[in-house]
Amino acid sequence: MFKFRLQTVLELRLEALDEAEKAYLLAKSKRESAEADLLAIQQLRSDQIKKPVGDIQSRLSSQAYQARLEDEFRAMQSAIAVLQDEESKLMEAWIEARKEVKAVEKLRENALAAYQKEQERLEQLALDEWATMRRTA
Repeated sequence: MFKFRLQTVLELRLEALDEAEKAYLLAKSKRESAEADLLAIQQLRSDQIKKPVGDIQSRLSSQAYQARLEDEFRAMQSAIAVLQDEESKLMEAWIEARKEVKAVEKLRENALAAYQKEQERLEQLALDEWATMRRTA
């Protein structure tokens, strides 16, 4: 029966791959959520600009609100940039984890092929010995 010597390593690498994938997907969803928030802020800014202003007091409050929206917009853009960097690093870690899993899986395939080849060789030896014993008997 075939037993892979590095089975524990393979299992650990698979767990690491799963964790890396989860971390990447979480970072991706955070970035997408932040981008949705940014679009909402853009829509509020657009609506505020189109809104007619009557007296001076409402104009001042409108300008203050627009300035606050502009600040939120810039803050959200910088937050998205940080999230994009984090997402790209986690994606690279996920890709690296996949490469490591594939490497160990390739070792397993090679070990299985060698095991099967050895089993076939032993079987052939047994058949040859049986045939030799039969001829001499």
